[in-house]
Amino acid sequence: MSAIHPGNLLYRSRKRVNVFLLAISSLALAFGLFWLVWILGTLLYEGGTALARAAFYYQMTPPPGADGGLANAIAGSLIMVAAGTLIGTPVGILAGTYLAEFGRRGQIERTFNQRAITTAAHGVALGLAAQTVFGAAKMILETGKHPSELKDIVATPGGTTFAGLKMLEKGNFRSTVMDAVEAATAKSRELGKSKELGARSQKPE
Repeated sequence: MSAIHPGNLLYRSRKRVNVFLLAISSLALAFGLFWLVWILGTLLYEGGTALARAAFYYQMTPPPGADGGLANAIAGSLIMVAAGTLIGTPVGILAGTYLAEFGRRGQIERTFNQRAITTAAHGVALGLAAQTVFGAAKMILETGKHPSELKDIVATPGGTTFAGLKMLEKGNFRSTVMDAVEAATAKSRELGKSKELGARSQKPE
């Protein structure tokens, strides 16, 4: 029996999912188009008189506060759209055709796939790290508790946080942070003294 036979349960399940997702996508498209049409309708209703003037389309853009048209803005937008379409469309079609027909299991396809996965993973990891730091700082400010106390609250024995903290302690993370703060403080004092001596030397006697 063919894999796409209506009696195939997997096929029927995927078809139901496809119909559901297509309906959701259509609703999202309709929602977005509604606001665009509403904005365009409001523009035409409120500014139809000004838009109806022929001079609005062939006069150059005037200085601020003066009356005039948008000829250069319209022409520039059309040129950019045309250039982007003429350059981007052939490149996209040719690249997609090559990868689909000739680039399968090739070095180019592997490179593109690895680059996409790496970029996506980097973005996700950066976002997670930023949200983690933000959430921890927000919790400290809102609760007023010491970070070590909050650490003990969220670190369940045998959990992921506990395992990560264990490795940080094993690598002397606390001592490293303290040494970094002390080194930065000492350097700040040294720079402060250098600026103070420099300011004194420049004072006239």
